[in-house]
Amino acid sequence: MKKILIARPLPKEVTSTLTGCEVTVREETAPLSGEEMRAALRDYDGVMPTLGDAFSAEVFADVPEPRCKILANFGVGYNHIDAAAARAAGVELSVHMNPVLLKPTSETGSQVIVQGRVE
Repeated sequence: MKKILIARPLPKEVTSTLTGCEVTVREETAPLSGEEMRAALRDYDGVMPTLGDAFSAEVFADVPEPRCKILANFGVGYNHIDAAAARAAGVELSVHMNPVLLKPTSETGSQVIVQGRVE
């Protein structure tokens, strides 16, 4: 059975949809420590980190053959993850953005962007 680590608490309505795998939801709201990140790469098939969980090249170097095959970031972007080191270790990166965003255009105005297109 696949093991998944979710790095921050999420509502049960979200985690209950993850069936067919063993899910661990970390109850702390602080970023993962270096040792927690290394353990996540060693012990889980997938990890859902968030901003602040700095998966650096050093972290990947300390786990040369990770069990983890995907970091599915919870949020926009993954600048807190060394993408080159992740890929070199065989770990894929995934980011799912909210398909509807508001882009400020002035003090009082904004554009609506739906799936990358200005509406």
